[in-house]
Amino acid sequence: MDAKRTNYLTRASREKQELRFQEIQKEKSGVADEIRVAKAHGDLRENAEYHAALEKQRNLSAEEGRVHSFLSDSVIIDDIDYSEDSSVRVGKKVTLLNLDTDEEIEYQILGELEADPKNNIISVYTPLSRSLLGKEEGDVVRISPPRKPSYEVEIVEVESIYS
Repeated sequence: MDAKRTNYLTRASREKQELRFQEIQKEKSGVADEIRVAKAHGDLRENAEYHAALEKQRNLSAEEGRVHSFLSDSVIIDDIDYSEDSSVRVGKKVTLLNLDTDEEIEYQILGELEADPKNNIISVYTPLSRSLLGKEEGDVVRISPPRKPSYEVEIVEVESIYS
């Protein structure tokens, strides 16, 4: 994973992540109560409830940090203005013509949380997306997938998803 990269989210995904962050904070508050109750039971060295609550608290804190970091490095795809940009970018739908098979395929390029390869929604960070980013209609691009033979595609159409 890249050291510091932008997390592209749709507005709906951002809202889900913000809700999850709030849920984690509420859960942590409940775990703090569990820890207080467990401490009241005496000897902490052999107190399974206490150790389980501490573990739960550590896991929630780690998840809270991941979600917070993800949100702080995020950009809302729906808000990106591509009115003057006809090239392949995140938040765009691209139609490709495989020059070897003469088949057309359409992809939406979104963030990692929205990626759904079975439905041709791919992350902006996939090798395919990275090969296409910045290219325009009419460009021919060599695609070199890992552990598969390379092939060429022509970019037939590029359009914004959220405009």
